[in-house]
Amino acid sequence: MRSAAAVLTGLTLAATAVLAPAAAAATPTSLSTKGFLSRDSSQPLWMATVTLTSTLSEKGTTRRVAGATVTFTSTWDNGALCEAVTTASGIATCSAEITDERTLVAIQSSDGYRATFTGSASHAAVQTGGSARWAH
Repeated sequence: MRSAAAVLTGLTLAATAVLAPAAAAATPTSLSTKGFLSRDSSQPLWMATVTLTSTLSEKGTTRRVAGATVTFTSTWDNGALCEAVTTASGIATCSAEITDERTLVAIQSSDGYRATFTGSASHAAVQTGGSARWAH
């Protein structure tokens, strides 16, 4: 009778590695933005409402990205203004109350606020700056 060790030495072992397919690169995106300020006549001069709108698209195409969160921040203090989720048309719109003079002045300067999409598994992150203008 053979020993178990003798039987095992005659075996050939084979292994097969199964690799997951490489993850597809996230599609590049582009983000455009605009902002408008308004004030109720009863508000003090340093207070206003800013309405911010961004459009998120796949870069170099007219395809819009729906269901993505866009965050708007003030660039002077990196303070959060508001955030919104893009519609089927790729448009995110939100409003914020500006309650101090420094933010009101800063948001009107070149790149006074920032719109940011942090990216997803299928779409790359993107960020752009904008300045708010008084609505007429």
